[in-house]
Amino acid sequence: MAIDLSNTESIWLSLQGQHVQLPNLRKLFPSWKLEIHRDYERARDNILNPWIRRWVDDDSSCVQLQQAELGLFAAIVCADASFDRFCTVAKYFTWYYIWDDIFDCGALKGTYMTDYRQASMQYIQHQLLPQTKCPDLAPYPRQLQKALQAWKEVGSHIRNVCSKETCTTLSKAMLEYMQAVGDANALFENGSLPSLEEYWARRDYAAGIYPGIATIPFVYGVDITSSDVSSAQMQQLWKCTSYLVHIVNDVISLRKELNDGQIENLIPVLMLNKGLTITDAIQASYNAAKDNAVGIETAAQNLQFNNINDPPQQEIIRAFTRGCRDLAAGFIHWSYSSGRYFNAAELDVDNILHFQITKLS
Repeated sequence: MAIDLSNTESIWLSLQGQHVQLPNLRKLFPSWKLEIHRDYERARDNILNPWIRRWVDDDSSCVQLQQAELGLFAAIVCADASFDRFCTVAKYFTWYYIWDDIFDCGALKGTYMTDYRQASMQYIQHQLLPQTKCPDLAPYPRQLQKALQAWKEVGSHIRNVCSKETCTTLSKAMLEYMQAVGDANALFENGSLPSLEEYWARRDYAAGIYPGIATIPFVYGVDITSSDVSSAQMQQLWKCTSYLVHIVNDVISLRKELNDGQIENLIPVLMLNKGLTITDAIQASYNAAKDNAVGIETAAQNLQFNNINDPPQQEIIRAFTRGCRDLAAGFIHWSYSSGRYFNAAELDVDNILHFQITKLS
């Protein structure tokens, strides 16, 4: 189907009624073995769900977060971690959705959004690096205050067991993520069309994968310095992991985001920039995900080979290579298992999702 770039509205109308197939993303890591923390259910029932109830006042949002089973994702990343560290990471991963959704929904505008973002960045930095200033949260309503205060116990645990340099690396990743987050459709304001480069530049940091990677030292009980994460191979491992996860998220959340009227998604961006059909854009996205899965393995092999005679560095590399694989493959498993985007019964025997586009907000 030809796409007229001069009339984006006609593109969305043309999608009405189309049948779409989402590929089996599990094939991206065919040799990955699923492992889940043995105390996952205890952590979910006794720790994570009560924590969500304490910090999320809106009943509907609270139930949605509890049903999303974000603790399962953490249980995969923390399969061999202590119970306490696993619980902290489960809260951390859930916190992303609490704070990020404030911006995604577009409720914050203009200078108020800028001020709250800055206060958020200062608050998170203070929890990891207490020598920095803690902002005054009093000007903000209860919901916005609690969205930050929920992270206090997370930051406190990380700060108490990790070195200052490890906390500094995590703080840097968190601040870059928070700076990038904004209204989900901001790049499309006033009918503008972002280039692929503009989309990638924002999505790479706004997806929040780098803070997740920077949490790996906490999970595995290793401390790092800035030089440990600055080599070209380590940077490739981080970038390929980030790209893979947010590409997978864009593919797997396509139906939900189209229905929500949220078009900051790789597939519409490819359609509009390249003149592709939705089918071809999905395939191009899958190919990009596959390239980044290969990139993760290549970077891991290069890191291990280049540091073969450095046992302390090998320990750090083992943590990051396994951690990045578990983040990427674990996110895919969680996406298929959580019910956030579709039910397992909707998949065919080859784990392919078929659906018809029937509503575009």
